[in-house]
Amino acid sequence: MGARDMLIPEVPRTRHMGGGGVHISGFDQVLFSSQPINTLANVTLDVDSASEAEYEARLLQDLQEAEVVPLTRHPCQVTPVPTHKVSIALVHIDYKNDNKK
Repeated sequence: MGARDMLIPEVPRTRHMGGGGVHISGFDQVLFSSQPINTLANVTLDVDSASEAEYEARLLQDLQEAEVVPLTRHPCQVTPVPTHKVSIALVHIDYKNDNKK
C-alpha cells in the first residue's frame, strides 16, 4: 500500500445525526439528511493544518491558552463551563475506581 499520510483528526465527509434506526425517527433522518454540511461553493480548506505536526502544535497552543475550569462540585449540580462565552475551556476529569482489587 506504500507510505501514506493521515489527517488528524479524521475529517468526516458525512453528517451523523443519530444514525437512524431506533435512535432517530424516519422524519428526523430525512430532515437531517437534507441539510448540507456546507452551503458555500468553491471553499478553500487549509489541509496542511491537519498534518500531524501542524495539528499537534495547534492543539498544544490551544491547551496552553485554555481557561482551566475547576470541578469543585459535581457537574450535575452546577454549570462549571462558562456560558455565553466563546473560548477554549479545559476540564480535567479524574476517575477513581472504588472497585479496584
